Amino acid sequence: MSGNRLSDILDTQIIHEGGVEDAEVVARLAQACLSLKGEERPTMRQVETTLEDVHNSKVKLSSQITRVNQSAMKDQPWMGNKGGEGTRLYSLEKEIIQSSEIPR
Repeated sequence: MSGNRLSDILDTQIIHEGGVEDAEVVARLAQACLSLKGEERPTMRQVETTLEDVHNSKVKLSSQITRVNQSAMKDQPWMGNKGGEGTRLYSLEKEIIQSSEIPR
């Protein structure tokens, strides 16, 4: 199936999320599964393996992106709470404890 016809058939969101290469792999697999000759059709195991390969390539890419983002975050200086919010929270807790200790 030509890539031009495939892009006409598939929704743009599918191509955007899955990528053109993966869409072509799945389209070729579907086309092979629809073959009238049994010898030309892939086995269920071959279908499973092909789909796992497509899935694993996405998972691997996603984990690589996550690692890059995490390493970029480590390089950024931590700004902490701006305006001393942590100090105010501690002060509020301390004030509540002190007021509960005062006899009424």
